Amino acid sequence: MAKKDFNKNHPERLDDEVFITNADDEFDFEEKRSSYDAVGWKTKRRGDVSYDINGKPLGQRWRGSFPVFAKIAEIEKSENGKEILERLLP
Repeated sequence: MAKKDFNKNHPERLDDEVFITNADDEFDFEEKRSSYDAVGWKTKRRGDVSYDINGKPLGQRWRGSFPVFAKIAEIEKSENGKEILERLLP
């Protein structure tokens, strides 16, 4: 039996959103942007608590990280929206 990915069921995820990733505002000099800025969805939204796939808060290991969510409707309109949502929706 495959393990259930906690982040697909993130407690801060709204009904019209999907969890995208955990990110931070730390500037990456190689990429010339933060991991949050690298998320390209226009409807992206910051959450408060980052978790690992088992539902444990990342806490001290990932100080400054936060979850990022995006609207399902925006993703649906993208070129590969259906496939992306199949991976991201619970």
